[in-house]
Amino acid sequence: MGLNSGFLSAHPMILMMSVVPAVLAAIVLSLSFRQPLSGLVERWRVPLIVLTYLVTRVALLIVVYVVLGDNKPQNDNAWWQWMGVGILEGKLPYRDFLCSHSPLFPYLMAVAFAIWRHDGAAVLIFGAFDVACLLLIYALAKRTANESVAKNAIWMWALNPAVWLITVRYAQDETIIAAVLMMASLLYLRGSKWWYGIVLALGFMITKFTTIPGLIVAFTYSNKKIRDALVGIVAVGLMLSMFTLQGIDITSPLRSEDMGIEGVNITVLIDRITQHSYVFAAHRVFSVIAMLAFGVTLVVCRRRKMSVLDAMCACVMVLLLFSPRSFKFYHLWAMGPLTVWCARNGKFGRYSLYSALICLFDDFSFHVGAPPALLAVMYSLAVAIITLEIWFVSDIMRKPEAKASVETPLQSDEQLASV
Repeated sequence: MGLNSGFLSAHPMILMMSVVPAVLAAIVLSLSFRQPLSGLVERWRVPLIVLTYLVTRVALLIVVYVVLGDNKPQNDNAWWQWMGVGILEGKLPYRDFLCSHSPLFPYLMAVAFAIWRHDGAAVLIFGAFDVACLLLIYALAKRTANESVAKNAIWMWALNPAVWLITVRYAQDETIIAAVLMMASLLYLRGSKWWYGIVLALGFMITKFTTIPGLIVAFTYSNKKIRDALVGIVAVGLMLSMFTLQGIDITSPLRSEDMGIEGVNITVLIDRITQHSYVFAAHRVFSVIAMLAFGVTLVVCRRRKMSVLDAMCACVMVLLLFSPRSFKFYHLWAMGPLTVWCARNGKFGRYSLYSALICLFDDFSFHVGAPPALLAVMYSLAVAIITLEIWFVSDIMRKPEAKASVETPLQSDEQLASV
């Protein structure tokens, strides 16, 4: 049977039951900042985080892919295995097998399937980047706030059901993009001189080409834009030349993209209300709107001297609010910076609610042919998610506590509680 999205969409009750643990985790997350749970978390934070990772990552991986799985790749797992095994067999992306990602991504999949030739092997890589995100969040929160905020932030990320559901249950690669964007932000805050441009280049080459807007946010904060641009261009050029010299068309992923409108945002909501009547026209129009909204948001963030992390969060969320393709998985791109912002401002309840709604929403059930009752639920969830994201962006733009400098004044717990 398996727990693939197609099966779950055809069985709404099982779909709802499959996300019950995620909803419970969101409730626990919200309550963990209130007594008596807050005292328990404060005392046993590290052991609880380790236990949380063992249960929500390792145990979930075993249950979904070993106990309930049959090692027959389905959905995106088939793509991961296709790419990873292809590289292990000496094939090259774009030329010898289809690949919708950047050219170095299949080599990450090759590492996973070299370790474990199993349907869930790719989750090993995504889980490694999940841990990297945890460490980056701690470093970013400590640098832009204080130790107390950093500890709260890593607890929020560890227990956040959207993170482990998307990473393990759905076997999605979004933690790679999230880690790259946060690394670029951290390098700026630390005043990096050379690794900044190289990380931008690697981020472009190992994830998806859609990572570019987020990387642009970090790039605009560089004090050495020309140098970093040259470093990035040279690094990308050298890597791409290794493929083009072997007759590989590196534009293949761009040309293979369709014009579908999927996910959860304003564009998708309009598309569903109009029953796909204007899909091709709307795709072009909202693509332009998304880029314009992203650009305007970035300009405002820079003029208001917001921190690179706050700007990253606001810009990526605005882009996803209008992008024609905005699967719920993609919303993990901004989750790292959002975690730090919510920890810094004490928005624990709203953060938990947002995470729960992301888990409850199912992209593959939000289509015109879905059962009316299920479609009504998805409409309600979509409106709630959009409303929360607009609320987050509005608050981030209105109250940019952390300034765009390497040294940021620390905030006391009393100040945080008053926000």
